[in-house]
Amino acid sequence: MADFQRINLQGSQLSYVNLSRINLRDSTLTAQFSFCNFRDSKIESCYLESARFSDCDFRGARCNQS
Repeated sequence: MADFQRINLQGSQLSYVNLSRINLRDSTLTAQFSFCNFRDSKIESCYLESARFSDCDFRGARCNQS
């Protein structure tokens, strides 16, 4: 499982990205995500307020938004 902290994706556009089984902490994820895979991911203390998700897979994912 990949582990990332303090990632800033503000204003980014991501499509068809596999982010399954990833740990994200203390990050800004205010991006546009299309057809992304977040299966079994763990997202903690991340800023998501203006993020946009379209046709993404979150099965088994855990999210604790700050």
